[in-house]
Amino acid sequence: METYSDGLSDAVGRLQDEQKLSNAQIVLVWVGVGLIALAANYLAFRTLPDYSTVAGLAVILSCVAVGYVMYRAAGGVFPAVLSVSLLAMVLTFPTTPYAADVAAVTNRINFLALATPVIALAGLSISKDLPAFRKLGWRIVVVSLAANAGTFVGGAFVAQIFMGGHP
Repeated sequence: METYSDGLSDAVGRLQDEQKLSNAQIVLVWVGVGLIALAANYLAFRTLPDYSTVAGLAVILSCVAVGYVMYRAAGGVFPAVLSVSLLAMVLTFPTTPYAADVAAVTNRINFLALATPVIALAGLSISKDLPAFRKLGWRIVVVSLAANAGTFVGGAFVAQIFMGGHP
């Protein structure tokens, strides 16, 4: 078990060293994902990428950028997703004076159009790391499946509670 743990630590360390991106590359990825989301929004939902749609995407990408700056300022103590989510919630909280405007601008972009490029990038990331996964062995597959299943079931349970359904 100790050998497995050491191998896992080494593989994770090598992967983290390889994945350092400059700030310009990070912004370029955000813009690329935004353009793919606009295309997916048009292809799947027939929403033309007009001024209001691009403005909505700009608001979303601004939330991502500010959330990432908050993440970096905190020294990476909290996940970046937490920072971005909290910022987006504050922007659309009903008592915020500009919440209706932010919601109206971002309403033209469907969530599934945003998820499409993210899921594609996740698939590319996994395929890039296959040699490292081979070194980790079959146990990582079991742990990954259990973690994903737990996350899905937990998320569905919480959604049922808040949506008024009965679990």
